[in-house]
Amino acid sequence: MTPELLAILRSPAEVLMIEAVAGSGKTTTLALVIQDACRRKQPPKSIRGLCFSDGATKRFIQKNVEEGIPSSVPISTVETFAKNCLGRLVHFGYLDAPEIYSTDDEVRPHLIAATRAVWKKY
Repeated sequence: MTPELLAILRSPAEVLMIEAVAGSGKTTTLALVIQDACRRKQPPKSIRGLCFSDGATKRFIQKNVEEGIPSSVPISTVETFAKNCLGRLVHFGYLDAPEIYSTDDEVRPHLIAATRAVWKKY
């Protein structure tokens, strides 16, 4: 194991962000961190694996299967996680549901209005 990997595995931090170049072992490292947490009897639902793309998420789920990590450990993209968090806030009444636009034409008038507001201010 590299010194960097050992430092990550020994970190007492509750939240870790692993940032490195492609092929450096981020997926394996994160899988080992999760595996270690499971060995320490941390409940799988209290662990979260977040990735930046659908492809990375699929690869990470595959790696977790290879490492014997319980499938109950939630793995998703950052975007999906954020949408789920916002959805729960809306569901419980802490936040008004945002309007969702599906086309550029629907968004355009709002962007123009926002641009005009900024233009007037500055």
